[in-house]
Amino acid sequence: MVLLNHEAAFLFFQKELSLKGFKTLKVSQECKGRHKVFYCEKGGQLVSFWVKFDKDWFHSFNYQFPAFITQFPQYAGFGESINVEYLEKAIRWNISFLVVINQYEDIYIITVKRLEEFVKEHKLYRFQDRTFNYKSKDFTSHKVAETEQTYSFPIKLLTNWKYIGE
Repeated sequence: MVLLNHEAAFLFFQKELSLKGFKTLKVSQECKGRHKVFYCEKGGQLVSFWVKFDKDWFHSFNYQFPAFITQFPQYAGFGESINVEYLEKAIRWNISFLVVINQYEDIYIITVKRLEEFVKEHKLYRFQDRTFNYKSKDFTSHKVAETEQTYSFPIKLLTNWKYIGE
């Protein structure tokens, strides 16, 4: 099955949570609805997941970070990224895990703390090479151009969801 959009991905992940014994207590939206935070309970413990969907992985990861790949060739391959502001928010909110899902139902997971340590240690941040236009925050009709700063990371750093709980 191919997940056509983020809403399909979030529904798919919610079913996956249930299959692994997590009870979803609350779901909130972030990033204009493109990310969701799932607050769950399993075995009496509260666990939270910051979930983002991208149709495909970041194919130019090796090209964007050649010095890192030269030093750590075991991480060569696809990557993923998250805006700096959203990772920082996940840290402030004590979110347990970052989850990334692609259109092919591939789900990967990492603790937010481990991700933060890794991207900062290896300086895996960049400014997007294009500018995004967003509506002004003051609700006027003009738009504000913002160049987003992102943290990028290799998919090989993450754990495949299918191995969680086994």
